[in-house]
Amino acid sequence: MKQLLIYTACDKKYEMFIPLFCLSHCIYNKNIDIEIAIEKTLDNNVEKCLTIIRKYFPDVNIHINYNSFKVVGQYAIVNDIKCIKNSVRFILKPCL
Repeated sequence: MKQLLIYTACDKKYEMFIPLFCLSHCIYNKNIDIEIAIEKTLDNNVEKCLTIIRKYFPDVNIHINYNSFKVVGQYAIVNDIKCIKNSVRFILKPCL
């Protein structure tokens, strides 16, 4: 088990920043795992970037939880709970 789990949630609007988020944590933190809950599937370019990051940081488990929540207008639906989108990370339970 790692010393620190870095956990967040991300909707499509911020998906392009996932590789930068992961890379910055891999570079500046030791003994970590990263878990990100996302709305749907990732763009192919984002997936390719994560593959490269995983290659250079094999000790970091970068886990993406696909289809973790649904965005409807300005709100997110998590386990049948309607909430503000930026609250998703506080409602979902990490898997790692």
